[in-house]
Amino acid sequence: MRTVRFLTLKKLLIGQPLRNYEIAEEKMSRQKGLAILSSDGLSSVAYATEEILIAFTAFSAFANAYTVPIAAAIVALIWIVSLSYRKAIEIFRMAGGLT
Repeated sequence: MRTVRFLTLKKLLIGQPLRNYEIAEEKMSRQKGLAILSSDGLSSVAYATEEILIAFTAFSAFANAYTVPIAAAIVALIWIVSLSYRKAIEIFRMAGGLT
């Protein structure tokens, strides 16, 4: 009974499932997918930096001592994420990115 309600709610919110011939129109190439999705990790790290610094402004004097070490850790994270994407692109060069 719960499954039927869930499926009905899902169809109401999301819509009918696509048919096989409709799916081809919705897919994107691997190259476009990599270009669109690879920035996700970098943007998450950049957003985290902003949020941490906003939190530090609330504790201004206390937080000043931790600003530089945390900023350095964030720079290291950005470097690691960008390096991992470069490695993934090198490994999966013909696949267009991560598969």
